[in-house]
Amino acid sequence: MATEISRDTYLNLMDQYRPCYRADDYPTLDRALTRREYVEALTLAEQAGLRRLDHRMEHRRAWNQAGARDLTSA
Repeated sequence: MATEISRDTYLNLMDQYRPCYRADDYPTLDRALTRREYVEALTLAEQAGLRRLDHRMEHRRAWNQAGARDLTSA
């Protein structure tokens, strides 16, 4: 997005994915996102130069970063 559209493109990264319906047919989709994966996605977006991340999630991001340090798997 940063290189093909604009670094000023608004981006709302959500951690709400929950598998349902036939997700069990696709093992890589048959699980919820981990806190570590969500924090990694936010970090990658920032490293790519995306500047307009949804700031309403900042309090949640801080919680996720703290929780990611405590995870021992995934």
